[in-house]
Amino acid sequence: MSRNSLSPKIIIIGGGVIGSSIAYHLAKNDAGVTLIEKKDLASGSSGACDGLVFMQSKKPGV
Repeated sequence: MSRNSLSPKIIIIGGGVIGSSIAYHLAKNDAGVTLIEKKDLASGSSGACDGLVFMQSKKPGV
């Protein structure tokens, strides 16, 4: 297995309802995704779950 295949292409910080859903759907489509959560999944409040979603791309305008 090559080093690149072990590196995630997408990192999601926060395992709440939104972060978990995004990670699930990306993984379902074979995206290399890693979910990082400091506590148990879905253990916190969802009061601020509609925050900002950032996308980073090497393609300008994407």
